Amino acid sequence: MQVDYGLVQEQTQRLVMTAQMKQALDTLQWTTEELDAFMQEAMLENPLLEYESPYKMGELPWSSVVGARKQRGSTENSSLSSFDQRIKSTQSREEKLTEQIRMMQLPEVIRRICLFLIGLLDEYGYLRESEEELQGLCHASLHQVRRAIQALQCVEPLGIGARDLRECLRLQLELVPASRRALVATIIENHLEDVARGRLVAIVKGLKSSPEAIQQAVDDLRNLNPRPGLTLDDTPPQYIVPEVVVRRVGDVYQVYDVATARGRVFVNRNYQKLMGDKHHPEVQQFLRRQVESIEWITQCLERRMETLLKVAQAIVDIQSSFFECGPRALKPLTLRQVAERVELHESTVSRAVRGKYMDTPQGVLEFKYFFTAEIRGDDSAVSAQAVKFAIQSLIASEQPDSPLSDADIAQAMKAQGISVSRRTVAKYREQLHIPTSLRRKRISLEM
Repeated sequence: MQVDYGLVQEQTQRLVMTAQMKQALDTLQWTTEELDAFMQEAMLENPLLEYESPYKMGELPWSSVVGARKQRGSTENSSLSSFDQRIKSTQSREEKLTEQIRMMQLPEVIRRICLFLIGLLDEYGYLRESEEELQGLCHASLHQVRRAIQALQCVEPLGIGARDLRECLRLQLELVPASRRALVATIIENHLEDVARGRLVAIVKGLKSSPEAIQQAVDDLRNLNPRPGLTLDDTPPQYIVPEVVVRRVGDVYQVYDVATARGRVFVNRNYQKLMGDKHHPEVQQFLRRQVESIEWITQCLERRMETLLKVAQAIVDIQSSFFECGPRALKPLTLRQVAERVELHESTVSRAVRGKYMDTPQGVLEFKYFFTAEIRGDDSAVSAQAVKFAIQSLIASEQPDSPLSDADIAQAMKAQGISVSRRTVAKYREQLHIPTSLRRKRISLEM
């Protein structure tokens, strides 16, 4: 009997340890939001557990938070108040359009009018006010209003800023193959109602084209978007709480934890009083198990933060020049490099950086922002982020009436020791929401 009992006990203990290890790994990879959801559920299962959510701790006096940090050895010079603010993790429609307008080379007065017009767009991306009404609203000349509308209509998705359906579709004509563009334009101007009612025969007779050509043109037309504003994600913003803060201390950058990022865990004092009730041993046993559970959760949270600090400090040490010079100074970096530096498994580092953010002198950034692909130059390797920054800089300094093509940009970057193909330039330019050289020139001429 003793042998059987010992075997069962050993197996049970091994299973319990496996479950604990899994919970520790889960805790490490959870985002602040996921960790908060777990703690809320744990409170329902454990009556002794008290937990203060990081999403509510901003309402607490900062002195209590600072006090907690001092006990952990954190610096008094850390700027904590910034974490009372909630940082948007998704861009609204207005932000996406504003970002594109700011990338254009526009006179300041036209830029301001464009930003104002963005706020007037309806849910479909249409500008319903007349030019005369806009002139009064913007306190600008009619010429300035028209120039601003033309600039706004160059943003993506195409069709934004149109006054009606026909104009919306006309703005998207460049998406139609050049060989059929003229026919589609004619259908837009004269036969939209026929298209809506499926009267293809009437279009064939009216334009004296073959049924096949008309059908192809109508198919092209139906592939255009009559409601471009709906393609922009305008869902309510989600908010994030940075896990760590990066601050300069002397000549180095140091990483500190943020008390508000992990919330506060403690034992309910009312239940603690029951621990002394010796008349009900079963109650004491239950309470002890609950306290042990809280202690384990606390250990998981402490280990989680220790790992995050270790990984974050390694990232900051490697990318220290970024905090001085910005994106152009980012170095190529992989998970394996950080794992070797902190002597952890690569999968552990992957869990640690998943969905985590740090507050830095360059803004609130995701840990993964610092992991960027390597692009080989003539004499050295550069990061993808540095390449994007170089593309932005070259376009920002180009002559408005003679914008650089993707091939020109690739050639200019080669002169800087960064060898990239025209296709790579095009890919990164599109990721940056920068129009083609043809569209940039059109904007310049219209201005």
